[in-house]
Amino acid sequence: MPPRLRNAYKTLRHISPEAARHAVLVCLRACQHTIAASTRAFGISRPTVYAILRKAQAGNLADIPCTPQHQPRRTRLSPSP
Repeated sequence: MPPRLRNAYKTLRHISPEAARHAVLVCLRACQHTIAASTRAFGISRPTVYAILRKAQAGNLADIPCTPQHQPRRTRLSPSP
C-alpha cells in the first residue's frame, strides 16, 4: 500500500470521524471483507476495525460523547456578587 493511504485514516479522522469510518468500510468491501488487508491498508489495529463494524451494524458511525449523563456530585457554580 502507498504510504499516503496509511496516514489517510488518521488525517481523515481529525477532519471527520464518520467519514474515516466510512472509508474503512469501503476498503473492507474492496478487499472482499478481509480484516487484515484493511488494517494493513490504513495502518490501524484489528480491534479498531471490529469497533467500526459494530458501529456500522448499529447504524450510527458518529462519535458517542464520553461525558456522563448524570453527575450527582457535580459542584454548582455560585453567581458572582
